Amino acid sequence: MSKLIRINDVASKNLEDLVKITGRSRQVLLQKALEDYLKREFILKANEEMASYKHSDPKGWKEMMDEFEEWDVTLLDGLEDE
Repeated sequence: MSKLIRINDVASKNLEDLVKITGRSRQVLLQKALEDYLKREFILKANEEMASYKHSDPKGWKEMMDEFEEWDVTLLDGLEDE
């Protein structure tokens, strides 16, 4: 379903500049920008939650970090890069 939205002149100019630079449509660029922004916000929120957990439960944090270290060795499993 298509919906129309209003954007200000600065956003419109930026969008048109991106169209010229990338050759992509406005719709594709807006969709990509929103997806990227959503991912960024997710990561920021996850980082905030992790920092909060670290300060609220130092013992639990240490246990989690120790477990992460145990799993890190699986990255060196001897498999060749594909």
